[in-house]
Amino acid sequence: MVNKSGIITLLLVLVVGGGVAWYVWDSKQPKTYDEFLAAAQNSMMEHDYKTAKKYALAAKEINPDDNRALLMASVAAASDGKLEDAIEILKEPNKDAEFYVDCVQRRGIVELNQGYTEKARSSFQEALEIEPLSFESNIRMFRLLRIEGRNWEARPYIIAINQLGQHSINAALVLSSIESVFIFEEEDKEFLETAQKSDSDYTMFLIGQARFMAAQGEFDRSLRMLDTVLEKYPTQIEAVAQKGRLLLSQQRMEEYDAWKKAFPPECLEHPLVWQTFGTKAELDDNKEMAARCFWEALRLYPHHSGSNTGLARVLRSLDRKREATPFAKRGRLTREFEERLTAGKPDESVIPEVVDKLEEMDRILEAAGWCLLGLQKEMTELETKMKELQAKLREQQKDWAGKARTIAKKDNPAEQIDLSDYPLPDGIAINYEID
Repeated sequence: MVNKSGIITLLLVLVVGGGVAWYVWDSKQPKTYDEFLAAAQNSMMEHDYKTAKKYALAAKEINPDDNRALLMASVAAASDGKLEDAIEILKEPNKDAEFYVDCVQRRGIVELNQGYTEKARSSFQEALEIEPLSFESNIRMFRLLRIEGRNWEARPYIIAINQLGQHSINAALVLSSIESVFIFEEEDKEFLETAQKSDSDYTMFLIGQARFMAAQGEFDRSLRMLDTVLEKYPTQIEAVAQKGRLLLSQQRMEEYDAWKKAFPPECLEHPLVWQTFGTKAELDDNKEMAARCFWEALRLYPHHSGSNTGLARVLRSLDRKREATPFAKRGRLTREFEERLTAGKPDESVIPEVVDKLEEMDRILEAAGWCLLGLQKEMTELETKMKELQAKLREQQKDWAGKARTIAKKDNPAEQIDLSDYPLPDGIAINYEID
């Protein structure tokens, strides 16, 4: 016979016991914003990324205006391999709340890792509008532009990185010569493969490849690549500059004239454009126009060996020999310096010589950057030099007011001469100001 009282007692025990267990479990569950955030952090430390994401999003539900929870949820999703989720979570952070820049930057990093180059570029630019000296955004903008071969456009980001006391060999090479040919490393090749597989626009990467092809003597192939870029982006400044220079160097004059006739005014702020105009004017025996164009190139970029040498040459032919002297010297020093930086990464043994050459040309910011690279290689003999350069740099930067410069105006020969009375090429008008 079944003992009914025993069954009832057992049921009561189970119900009460279950209730107590539920109460204990429930009392341990996070309920406030801070508790959910702390629980998410603990789960991250335990590598339980799914739970961390769940807790972080729960915190966001409690406090929708706070960006910390979004940031943590995105990091958790990315750590769990859910990269698209990581991007989506940070799609619209609260612009008026703390950690907004961190959210936008984080979104850009994941977008870049996914190969979404234009989305990543937009995210980093958004972050830099608010925080111009953000290291994370500057270094990634530089890396993207470097791989794309957009050396001139990369310079402001490299200068910002230098001003933050950071440097790398790739940044040093691009800053030292806007014509440097980029050699792809393994991680760059992997990135390019990812970009090709994504729905990203791969067109911009042809710019760097076109420069490489031209350096290998594959001029027709280089021009085809540039034309592909310009078909889609007619005002892409690096592609426009490279195409004009290549056409002139290969004496394809009909095509050059067509390039000049259709020249987009937005692209005048590239020094290689002005060097090309100057070379053409010199070929036409229009020495005053050539001088004006080489001078405009050097106002934008004082360190271009070809433009310095060209201006010295035409100034001498215009019987302005004394004014030609500093440009001839700078052209020679720059050429000697560039010869030490062959394609690819130079041997570290050249660093002390590179530092001295840059200092001799008053390119103190760059000299300090190369010196830092030497110190990273444990070249302790550069410690005294670094202190001297830092003192000179502090003095120079007093007048820079945060502008993207690599040389003081007083040390730039192009700032010590006025050639604005000389003529510009037909159809060309200066549409920009130089700080």
